[in-house]
Amino acid sequence: SLAKELASEEPVYSSSVSARLDSPEALKKVFAEIRKTGQAAIVPVVSTGEVAGVALSWGEGKAAVLPGETALRELKALWEDDTVLKNCPGLKETQVLLLRQGISVQGPWFDPGLASYLLDPTRPSHQIGDLALEFLGENPAFLDPLEQAAAQAQAAFRLLPRFQKDIQEKEMSVLLQEVELPLTAVLARMEFQGINLDIRIL
Repeated sequence: SLAKELASEEPVYSSSVSARLDSPEALKKVFAEIRKTGQAAIVPVVSTGEVAGVALSWGEGKAAVLPGETALRELKALWEDDTVLKNCPGLKETQVLLLRQGISVQGPWFDPGLASYLLDPTRPSHQIGDLALEFLGENPAFLDPLEQAAAQAQAAFRLLPRFQKDIQEKEMSVLLQEVELPLTAVLARMEFQGINLDIRIL
């Protein structure tokens, strides 16, 4: 029946994949681990235009969520650490969020969606969920938006070495690092500041 067909298309929701950073001590411990690895996949959660939390992944099977509207500011030291690679699906949108909260944006950066586009502009989607399904064979669904973001952060972490290798093999490293990623930061600042128009000329 149609009802059965529709039911069969509903996602199977997975259990929790991450820990909740509910204390300054827990956050400090995660910061220390991230600085050792030198990288973190970071996925903000936005609800009705407001930040609702941030998900992090810094190793295979290592993910955590920081709930609350102050989550981005609580990660300020991480955002401004130029020794840690920030791997952010939807990088421009993340940078706009940071600018709105007065956080200085420091690289190095990586965006799996941007890398995907450079490698194959004809790919139907460069969203992290679709990339996870294509390359990792999984795109788990969670009822909790923070847990969903944690799964996306874990996928971004796992995709990083593959995309970095493909970018290097196709000799696109300079294009990505010196053109596309800096351009993303410029576009984010333009979106944040807006564009002034002289209506007398118009």
